Amino acid sequence: MDTKSEAPFTSTEFDNIYHSFFLHWAWSDVRIPNELKQLVAHTQPKTSLELGCGLGRFSSYLADQGIAATGVDFSAVAMKKQPNAWQMRNTSPRSWSAM
Repeated sequence: MDTKSEAPFTSTEFDNIYHSFFLHWAWSDVRIPNELKQLVAHTQPKTSLELGCGLGRFSSYLADQGIAATGVDFSAVAMKKQPNAWQMRNTSPRSWSAM
């Protein structure tokens, strides 16, 4: 996989990206999309399911909004890094699962 031109596709490729601080952040967008913010504001959901959650940025945001957030990802490396990401945000989504 050429990380400059192709997005990762397999769990091994995602694991390699998450192992590297530079590659992960160079490939990721850390902003919360306005569409997600508007969806939460207009629908006021009680629960959410994020498939392919990676470090759980969206699920953490949803948990911050009082939503019972669940995230699922198939990268074992991302799953191991998630608790550190939550501590930095003082957030704890409900549950996580590696596929």
